[in-house]
Amino acid sequence: MDRALTPLLVVLVMVGLGVSIAWNIRPVQGPYAELRSIDPRIGQAISWTKEQARIVGAKEWLLLYVGSCSSCAVNTLDVVALSKNARRPLLIVTTSQPDSWPASWRAHGITTIVDADNAPAPQLNILWTPRSYVIDKRGCVISISQKPGNMPEKVS
Repeated sequence: MDRALTPLLVVLVMVGLGVSIAWNIRPVQGPYAELRSIDPRIGQAISWTKEQARIVGAKEWLLLYVGSCSSCAVNTLDVVALSKNARRPLLIVTTSQPDSWPASWRAHGITTIVDADNAPAPQLNILWTPRSYVIDKRGCVISISQKPGNMPEKVS
């Protein structure tokens, strides 16, 4: 190798390592650490269907992904109280159809969208349900719950 290129190569390798290290530094600890390491990055845009994007793009949301277990979400978390007390409006994403949603969701006007194709779930890294996120008007992740039962840090 040409000696004149050696310093350039060293700089490129160090810059590359620095970028790689900076990109991968995350506060991941505890029993879900390895699985949470594939969480969406803060600021990452989530791909939504056209109908979902129309709803998501309306405002900043506290998104609660309950998957197929709408009744589990009710038993685990008081969704109505959460909706009333959160700083952001609550958006529930479920894979179940409206006829299986708890009546309290409809009675309190909680916005709910169906993820029938399971489209955003892999992007959101749904490790447990319900799992919560803060999503901005562009559909980008602002904050993510770090363990079951916790809301994202930026919610309160």
